[in-house]
Amino acid sequence: MASRLMEVHGQVQKSEEGVLHLMADHIVDRTALLNALGEQDTPSAGLSSTSDQSRARHPRNVRIIPKSRDFH
Repeated sequence: MASRLMEVHGQVQKSEEGVLHLMADHIVDRTALLNALGEQDTPSAGLSSTSDQSRARHPRNVRIIPKSRDFH
């Protein structure tokens, strides 16, 4: 799955060694919600709605998705 944000439904299990495992029953791709987060219009003091100011993006807002780290 190439999701950047996932909603996972399932159970959390803890092994005797203290390792936590998430046993997923259902996974939903919520990447669209993450992308929309930075695009929401929020009122800013002193800025008009016609401002030509460009929106700053977080430096990690890249479209390159790293490969999965599945070891199975």
